[in-house]
Amino acid sequence: MRYFILLCCFIFIMPLMAAEQLILTCTSDGMDGTLQLKVKINEYDEAVGLVLYKKEEPDYREEFQAEELKNGLVILSIDDHEVVRLHSQNFDQTRGGLIVLDYLENGFNNSRGAIELEVLHDGLTWGILHRREEVERMFMEARKIIFGKVIGIKEVHMNISNI
Repeated sequence: MRYFILLCCFIFIMPLMAAEQLILTCTSDGMDGTLQLKVKINEYDEAVGLVLYKKEEPDYREEFQAEELKNGLVILSIDDHEVVRLHSQNFDQTRGGLIVLDYLENGFNNSRGAIELEVLHDGLTWGILHRREEVERMFMEARKIIFGKVIGIKEVHMNISNI
């Protein structure tokens, strides 16, 4: 009887727990490691936040609430520079929305670049689209100067197979 009660608790409580779904893997020749961006979903399959992991550092986990997208989320900062930010003015927790990936092109003059991504929920899974194509991987090509010093992101490549 005790096992039956534990099983019932497990069956009814598990769906109430938040889950995470991987939506983007990112690498760069300007940094070590792999970043993984996951969407945090509640028991109603709503996106309640984003979670950033560093694949090579199992203890690294940075969590952001979905509401924070309006003010912008700093996903990567190096030496007091906001290298990669995400922001959205129309993100809907049930359907997704347009998200702007804003990145530092040149740290000397603080010029920035931007790419529009669409986060979509198809009823079963969450995903990212760029120019109407599904994106799972992204490679940020570093902008380098003399002696290989990285000063920004030269170009962002989507779905590069060598990631």
